[in-house]
Amino acid sequence: MSKDKVRISPNLSKPYKQKLDKRLEQEKISQGELIEKLLDTYEQYEQLKAENDKLKAENQKLKNKSNKVKFGELSYSLLGLKVHHNQDGSLKEDEIKIVDEAIKNSGLSLAEIVHSGTLQRAKYFNSIAKSQGKLDSMSESELKEQTFKGVANYRISQAIETIQNHNDNQTEKSHKICITKGIVFKITGSNRQTINKFFDTYQTMIEDHNNKHQLTDSDNRKGKNYDLKQVLGI
Repeated sequence: MSKDKVRISPNLSKPYKQKLDKRLEQEKISQGELIEKLLDTYEQYEQLKAENDKLKAENQKLKNKSNKVKFGELSYSLLGLKVHHNQDGSLKEDEIKIVDEAIKNSGLSLAEIVHSGTLQRAKYFNSIAKSQGKLDSMSESELKEQTFKGVANYRISQAIETIQNHNDNQTEKSHKICITKGIVFKITGSNRQTINKFFDTYQTMIEDHNNKHQLTDSDNRKGKNYDLKQVLGI
């Protein structure tokens, strides 16, 4: 026996002794050589496992980071065109949580949610722009005399935009107004069915604004003497 080798007498249970004998017969090597081979294999396994664990951790960090992306740094493909948002600022902590929950609940990626929300918002602005030029030049009495669909949607969108601007300029929640079908009806007097359809079409946009200010229908209970139109300046 050479100086750098020692005798090993493994204390194995019978099943493992049988496995050892079978492996020795297959490999045609000694017990010591087999143990050396097993040790080398185990070291390789540990190294690969460590590298795999490290890779998983890095992937998780990247995933978490992608879910907290700044919209000012976001680029994505829309209808084959490269779109880059250069808006200032990032999502607030509570807004990031909302996005994270949406990703988990919907099973969609961040890019898919952004794509859907941006497209819906774009449709909203485009629908307003189509009738804006014609309707802006009309007086209030002329608007009331008009019966085509664009007028109703215009009045509803103007009411919602007025509420949004009002809320964005308030520091106290008690002064803010939740955008609801009932509130829009009080302001515009538009047909309930038209209002319902408008809310169905732009539900995400309306809910986003209400959630942004943490508003619900109960926030509109402001007492008998509360003059909604006077507060909004309309």
